[in-house]
Amino acid sequence: AYLLSNRAQSIAKPLRLVTNFRSHIGILNCAAGVLDKMFCMFPHAAKVLPVDEGLFKGPRPNFCQCSGAAFVASLLAQNQRLVVLCPDDGVDSISSDLDAGGSANHFVLGCRDAKGLEFEDVLLLDYFCSLPAADQNSWKQLFQKDWGKGGATSQQYKSPQIEPQLKLLYTAITRCCSRLLFVETRKSLAGNAFFRWLEKNGLAERMGTSA
Repeated sequence: AYLLSNRAQSIAKPLRLVTNFRSHIGILNCAAGVLDKMFCMFPHAAKVLPVDEGLFKGPRPNFCQCSGAAFVASLLAQNQRLVVLCPDDGVDSISSDLDAGGSANHFVLGCRDAKGLEFEDVLLLDYFCSLPAADQNSWKQLFQKDWGKGGATSQQYKSPQIEPQLKLLYTAITRCCSRLLFVETRKSLAGNAFFRWLEKNGLAERMGTSA
């Protein structure tokens, strides 16, 4: 319109959308908490946007630590809509394990490959125990200590690789529309710290497991 009017008509300022139409508030609160932690350690990691307001209320994510693949298989059997997201380099091995356990019909995708997509229900599997051993303590410190924004900036020079890992975690969380599950089949410093942080801040609920 600006060009057709020979520059007589002004260009309207772009509208900034702050309402999320994909995920509900339960998921968005969890995602916002992860963003806060990222900006705490990496203040310039991304442009700070207005709070992402959800259009709908919804349940908080669930999390659990289980001892084997049997519990994961039972979750997949109970919910045919579950899409498994995992570290990109673990897709083949996790797919093989699910095939062996009779869960071959479920979609398994790496977190990076899932960017831009959306799924009704998401199971984020073994994200934390798959992080490099050298990074585990940095994750533990980030989620264990109550730093204010920018309070952990000294850590960014020691562990700059944590920034893309946090961004991938945020990406995985925000692919979900309805039900989000965090499941770890192996213990890790990062996973334990993250789960304690979720529970302490009321961002997720512990899920029972018999596995």
